[in-house]
Amino acid sequence: MASRVILPKLPISADITLFDGEKVRGEFFVSPSSPHHEGPETLLDLMNDNTRTFVPFQTEGGMMLLNRAAVRNIIFESSHLMSIFTSPDNDNIYGLTVYVRTEHKESELQGFCYTGDLRPEARRPVDLLNSPDMFLLIYCNERLVMFNKNAISHATV
Repeated sequence: MASRVILPKLPISADITLFDGEKVRGEFFVSPSSPHHEGPETLLDLMNDNTRTFVPFQTEGGMMLLNRAAVRNIIFESSHLMSIFTSPDNDNIYGLTVYVRTEHKESELQGFCYTGDLRPEARRPVDLLNSPDMFLLIYCNERLVMFNKNAISHATV
């Protein structure tokens, strides 16, 4: 009988808003080592993994298998990702205002996006918005917010 190896995961607390307006608090789980870069997998890596439709999300009510496409936005903390935005020598930070559709109206969020993970010749905010990733990370009001790009009606720089 084959044995299954289960690697321990790291919890990341988050507040999510679904497209229907429901807000849920809980934890996502990421790998302690990323297959794409040094260090642990980030929540952005997990949510932009196009090989997954559903990701585990632990709530007070139990484990939820969350469809990534149903998530409008995620608010979370990450010292690693926060350091990208607070570093004084980062040339790949751009001011961006995104306009997000909600169930009642459109809301505006001003913040900063990071384009340093893109190819050097394609590091403009428009390149980031047109990337195949489902979620866009914005640093705003000293917090990290990921938006499903399907919720963004437009952006200004």
